[in-house]
Amino acid sequence: MKKIILISFLLPLVLAFSPLKNDCNAQTIDWNDCLEKYGSAWGQDCLKCQYKKDTYKVKLRNTCTDALDVVVCVQEEDKTGRYSMFNGVPPKDSVIAYACKGTGKYLKFVRKAGNKEIILPTAEQVNAQYK
Repeated sequence: MKKIILISFLLPLVLAFSPLKNDCNAQTIDWNDCLEKYGSAWGQDCLKCQYKKDTYKVKLRNTCTDALDVVVCVQEEDKTGRYSMFNGVPPKDSVIAYACKGTGKYLKFVRKAGNKEIILPTAEQVNAQYK
């Protein structure tokens, strides 16, 4: 009986001070999860596009508490990506990326703002790898 009481007393203490998967220090963040799509639109005006009827815009929001560096490539009709880079996107802020003759597809690459250990791809790298 003493062993059961001792275990029931010590177990919560051991668990409280041991690193668990959900512990903030032990958790690995997938920064891509921090940038969530909250909207998209077809056929809106775009100063850089000749015809508005073919435009596709995707709207993405930073849902984490850290600022983010973001690359968004929105696919054009010719299967290339229109490359947009946004540095230091604050928490709860959003970005809009577009394609003039879009397909409705996009890719996003995200890192914590200023983290030079994670290399974001260039437009050439994205277009070579994701045709």
